Amino acid sequence: MNKLEPSIVFAISHAELYPWIEIKEIQEKTWIRKSSNNAKIIFYLSKPAPPVIKQIDFLIEKYRFSSKYGRVVTFINKISARFISHKIPKYTFEDDTNYLVVNSWSTYQLFGRRNLALFDWFIKHTNADYLYQTNVSSYVNINKFVKRLDYFDKKDLIYGGSIINPDRLPFPIVSGSGKLLSRNLIIEIMRNPKLLRFDNLEDVALAELINRIGVEPVDLPRLDLPNLTALKSRSNTDLDSHFHFRCKSDSIPRNDVQIMEELHIRILENPNNSDKSDTFL
Repeated sequence: MNKLEPSIVFAISHAELYPWIEIKEIQEKTWIRKSSNNAKIIFYLSKPAPPVIKQIDFLIEKYRFSSKYGRVVTFINKISARFISHKIPKYTFEDDTNYLVVNSWSTYQLFGRRNLALFDWFIKHTNADYLYQTNVSSYVNINKFVKRLDYFDKKDLIYGGSIINPDRLPFPIVSGSGKLLSRNLIIEIMRNPKLLRFDNLEDVALAELINRIGVEPVDLPRLDLPNLTALKSRSNTDLDSHFHFRCKSDSIPRNDVQIMEELHIRILENPNNSDKSDTFL
């Protein structure tokens, strides 16, 4: 990585399941293949949970916000969280696939342990200034993102992304679809791993920990494109003013792939786009 410019690792949360495998493939054919020299892209995932645990996890998430069963889910999460270790789980990094595989079950409640493994790997095995956690439903304009990093001082404790509750207490939360963390902030987090709670969604738990450290988030707006109609309604100026696009579709079956394909074509054909050095698929 060029040390004269900010360097960043994009860590994409992944699972070897449908529809994530298919969406990952279109990511690799579009924005990932236009990676900057100052960016490294990896996928991080946990091991599949046993069927019984997977079913329990599904039911907990299904009823998390239920008016009827929400309190029961909250109680179950608080009790089970007491038995979850803050010890960094073992992990392996596969150079040929750029997969960081964490020795922890793939469940919503254990996502925080996956984060601890990712942070540990980032500190010990990279020299990057920043980490950006995102997911397979995201399209990122990497070159535009790297230029945005010039506005920051990499020595600061930086926590940024799309803030999903800017006017709601007790603390602001950066959406889990895209979280920017500076190296020094991650070092500070890893000094306080036991502050990370496992009784809530991972982005909420991380936001709470960072709030306790005393760091305020920086708003880095993303553009949500839940369907092709939403994409068509956006002007070239809209697309040029964003670097993170969430292509999670609102339909069943999911059509994230089609949204991402069309977005990529729009960005390449955008007259405001100075980089025309790509071909598609």
